[in-house]
Amino acid sequence: MTYLFAAYTITWVLIFLYTLSLGKRQSDIAKELDVISEQLQLIEEGKK
Repeated sequence: MTYLFAAYTITWVLIFLYTLSLGKRQSDIAKELDVISEQLQLIEEGKK
């Protein structure tokens, strides 16, 4: 029974860490999209 508890604990810890990793990646992508959006807006303003 101890091994089962250990296995569940390890699994949930790994899932938690993976979720944190995904959140960090999503945040980085959102920042990059903001930069790209600002650059596109500057290009559009330059064409007008």
